[in-house]
Amino acid sequence: MAKLWVVFATVVSVGCAEAAAAEADGRDATCVSAAALYPGMNTNGPRDIDSVPAGSAAACVALCCANDACAYFTFTTYQSAGAHKGESMCWRKSDAIGPGNLTRKASCTSGGVRGHTIPSVPRQSKYWTPSLNFVATIAHDPNGNLRDPSAMVQDPGTGRWHFWVDHMNGSTQPGWHADLYHYSAPAIAGPWLSHGLALPHSTDPAAWDSAGTFSPSVIYSAEEKRWFLFYSASSANQSTLLTCAQLVASSPSPDGPWDKLGPVATPTGSPPDWVGSWNSRRVDSGRALIVGGRKGFWTKGVSGKNVASEGLYRPSSAASFAPPWAEAPRGTNPLFPSQPWATAGYENCEFFMAPKEQHPGGKLMHIWCSWHGGNGEPGLPQGPAPHFVVDLSEDPLGTNWTYVDSLSPHNESDPGPTPGEPTPVYEDGPPGDEATVRYFIARMTLPTRSGQRGSKQSDVGLGAGTLAIGLYSLAWTPPRGGPGAAGRV
Repeated sequence: MAKLWVVFATVVSVGCAEAAAAEADGRDATCVSAAALYPGMNTNGPRDIDSVPAGSAAACVALCCANDACAYFTFTTYQSAGAHKGESMCWRKSDAIGPGNLTRKASCTSGGVRGHTIPSVPRQSKYWTPSLNFVATIAHDPNGNLRDPSAMVQDPGTGRWHFWVDHMNGSTQPGWHADLYHYSAPAIAGPWLSHGLALPHSTDPAAWDSAGTFSPSVIYSAEEKRWFLFYSASSANQSTLLTCAQLVASSPSPDGPWDKLGPVATPTGSPPDWVGSWNSRRVDSGRALIVGGRKGFWTKGVSGKNVASEGLYRPSSAASFAPPWAEAPRGTNPLFPSQPWATAGYENCEFFMAPKEQHPGGKLMHIWCSWHGGNGEPGLPQGPAPHFVVDLSEDPLGTNWTYVDSLSPHNESDPGPTPGEPTPVYEDGPPGDEATVRYFIARMTLPTRSGQRGSKQSDVGLGAGTLAIGLYSLAWTPPRGGPGAAGRV
């Protein structure tokens, strides 16, 4: 699991115009020209002096230099809270409690003046960084909440688009005891039609899916001419045992009816301690993919009380997504073991290919997940989502993950609602390494009032504070110092 990093920091000259704007004298102009600047970084640790409006990072440097107590600064293009929410601001900071450290944040530029530097600069990845920008709300339910959709996929026969999603009646928002609803549309942007309940719970109280079906994943098998609906299942004792399994159903049509085929993966341990392998307590939130021409099911496993990681299962028949399934060969799982700096592990991973121009001569798959606790490896960019890559030209089956960094899937300068556990829209092929990904869908919270972050006038009043499904476009930011500019692919 090799790592290759570059460190980016620079000393810049911002000129006398900015210094004059801050009423700086000659001494302050020297301070401005020698400032150490770290684009794309937020400063954590130094004590704030104040925050003042500023139109650019250069103006923020000048404002810091104009204040004798200012040693460090952070300029943000979008203030996310407070009286100046939505504005660009300069945070001036003192050296009273030291320099603190830097964490990556695309909307920020930080640094120091008068010889003050920030030593703990996160190493920067050689890979492009993905992020999401809100496009529109595409699905909501006036009678409940929607969360954790499957990937959006296209019917190769009709061209119609589909996704399946957790539905919880009333005010309930956790998805453990959800039902699976089905939505379809003639285009990615909609208009989206709800088909209601796709798959009922089992009437057998001892069945894995007697109390809940959630976190769906759907894929079409061209060889079998059948659709396969994978889903996480919880039984009546889930609330006390906190355990669940992965099941699968199939149908000749995305509209059903669905035939339940049985388990894909079940916990390998037993109460009360659930100790043992990576999947001893529960398996849920998996993804059916075709990678390297092989069918597989990548899923979260939890061992003990709450240590989560990702593992791979294969069907017994290489030609079918139907059970029985078994774990990938010994030594494969977990795909990335828990680390001393992430003892609770990670979960809910999504898979998508980098555009070919980003990785000439290779096939690079990006994987982002959610930390089950923590923010990533110290000394590297940190955030809520661990970010991995696999070069499929060297590892066609996609099992040798390289940890890159941690990030926020949401573009921090985008004023739209924050996406929760986003999943890809797979174009030009089934979920896996042959599909193109330009969009994601994700749960989002509907605005409670006009003017709230992420609100559109059409969304206000749909169901204030409830969970709905949003469409997001995928953008890429090049490595520090790399060619090109950030933009939507």
